[in-house]
Amino acid sequence: AANEVSRDIKFIKSNNEKIVDSQPATLLEAEAFYNDNNLLFLSEETRRFNFIKASVENYVEGINISDDLLEDSYQDYLNEANNAVQNRISHIMINKYNYASEREANDLINQIYNDINTSKVNFVSAVSEFSEDEASIEESGDLGYSSGDAFPEEFESVIAKLKLNEVSSPIDLGDTLHLIKLTEVLKPELRSKSEIIYELREEIILSESASLMSDDIGIAEELIISGANFEEIALTINLDTQDTDLITQDKFESLLIGIDGSRFFERSLLVGDNDIIETEDGFYIIGLAEINAPSLMA
Repeated sequence: AANEVSRDIKFIKSNNEKIVDSQPATLLEAEAFYNDNNLLFLSEETRRFNFIKASVENYVEGINISDDLLEDSYQDYLNEANNAVQNRISHIMINKYNYASEREANDLINQIYNDINTSKVNFVSAVSEFSEDEASIEESGDLGYSSGDAFPEEFESVIAKLKLNEVSSPIDLGDTLHLIKLTEVLKPELRSKSEIIYELREEIILSESASLMSDDIGIAEELIISGANFEEIALTINLDTQDTDLITQDKFESLLIGIDGSRFFERSLLVGDNDIIETEDGFYIIGLAEINAPSLMA
């Protein structure tokens, strides 16, 4: 029933601009309003700043990377790549406690080993027939991957010497006996030495530059806390300085991108005060050099 309701609406549409334009206002009235309301016609306060803008790139020049350091870093890369090799193994397990004597268990594991080596039985079939590790039988004895620390030390020392698809001699873990087979080797693809050396050089330079920049930030912070003036700070960290004209807060934020201008236009900030602002890729040191107070516009 509500959806079926209809209404006839009458309205008047007015144009605000026409109404404003229709109001009589003389230049004398405008001048009187100006004289009675001077605070409405003050110019915006402007300020002048000295500043240093620095980034990691400022510290790149002069950093020398020795060939020995690059060679050592490349060897580290090779060592990391070798440590990242993943070896996959399968095993056959015999539990000594399931046999009348340890000798009987040893005889069995040695017989299995010999039969595999003489091709009387293949490894997968031997797992199905003899292995007593219920958790891995259905996976043909698969134990997964290791980069050198996932399996018992007795396994890892043998794996390091096995060739792909080679079966080890029996391994005694105390309560159990094992034959392990190296079934897969995953090696990371080694990139060319020239490519790695180039990247290493860039990484080291970036790291060194960031360290030098961090040192300068610390020095500048201490100088600011101690009350040093802008020229002393600039001379100590030896970076180029820049000056602004007398600018508004909006102009400040468009010139020093990413910096909140409100903190540099606070009433509490005095001429000669300095501050340091860290950015994503560097830092600013900003000093207030001059304040031009608002004045009545003509």
